[in-house]
Amino acid sequence: MAQEIILTEILPQLKESISIPVSKEALEKDPLLPRFILVFDREAYSPSFFKKLWKEHRVAVITYNKNVKDNWSIEEFKEVTTEVIGKEVKMDISEREINLEDMKMREIRKLNPGGHQTSIISTDFKISKSLVAGKMFSRWGQENFFRYLRQDYDLDRIVEYDILQIDKGFKVVNPTYSKLTYKIKKIREKISRRQATLYQLMDKNIEEKLDLIEKNLKEQSEIKEELDKLEKELDKNIAERKKHNYHIKIGEMPEEKRYNKLKTEGKLFMNTMKMICYRAETAFTNLINQYYKKGHNEGRMLVKEIIKSDADILPDYEKQELTVRLHSLSTPRANRAVVKMCELLNNTETKYPGTNLRLIYKSVT
Repeated sequence: MAQEIILTEILPQLKESISIPVSKEALEKDPLLPRFILVFDREAYSPSFFKKLWKEHRVAVITYNKNVKDNWSIEEFKEVTTEVIGKEVKMDISEREINLEDMKMREIRKLNPGGHQTSIISTDFKISKSLVAGKMFSRWGQENFFRYLRQDYDLDRIVEYDILQIDKGFKVVNPTYSKLTYKIKKIREKISRRQATLYQLMDKNIEEKLDLIEKNLKEQSEIKEELDKLEKELDKNIAERKKHNYHIKIGEMPEEKRYNKLKTEGKLFMNTMKMICYRAETAFTNLINQYYKKGHNEGRMLVKEIIKSDADILPDYEKQELTVRLHSLSTPRANRAVVKMCELLNNTETKYPGTNLRLIYKSVT
């Protein structure tokens, strides 16, 4: 539900800020054409919300399916070629049409080498099933991006602690109901385990010697007593849960447990700056890969070393130059790569923002 709140709030901003290559005429002409597609993890799984996104905003989704218990026939899967994070890969996939919340959706499954079937659902009926799978599995690139930003750019640091109130009329899953549901689930798991143990003892009695049967019967009696207690506890929690609604308005929650959200303006600004820095670092990494033998594996580490290393800044106002002289790095091969990068950057003849000083990059080596 928290993910629904977030997505609902950002949708108007997305529609205004994203350059959407779909005209109003095209949307009216083709009823299956989405305005754009959201790709996300199963944490935001909600078929009713997917339906709302499509019906009210013409926004399609691609996400992992939940609670999949059946397996499709292996004969249904066909090998296709798709692109995952910029690389061409082959995978065995299959597709069926399903109905969730009285709305037709696509279920696309990938057959893994071990036999496990990964289920994906989408409300976009225009793109191919191979492209749906490619977009879903490319999510790892997004996760790695945010993981890297958290570790190296401290993305999650809170820059403001002001609290904003969520609309009191907004409905969320009742925390009390959820807590009781969790307790009921755990009790049922205990009952299942104890019943399994009981059945094993009962089967064992058939084969055991007479002198051991008494011990088994005592163990069975203890387990039955425990099961009686668990059944009573289960009935009590089920009865208590019936007293609470599944959904509750924010305003109906106790003050100390009411959902709020942090003020986001300052944090969004800082996150934007950090992402710009990350993109600059990535662009520099892609450039340096051609001059660094292990660029594919170690290029980003080299860029980080350059950023953290000492440098002399030498302005020359007569020549209108600003020289940035990098100190020596940890290895000769790193220094050789830096020299090549300095030549490449100098060829751009970039001027330092706000001045007429041309940037000159040099290495002390």
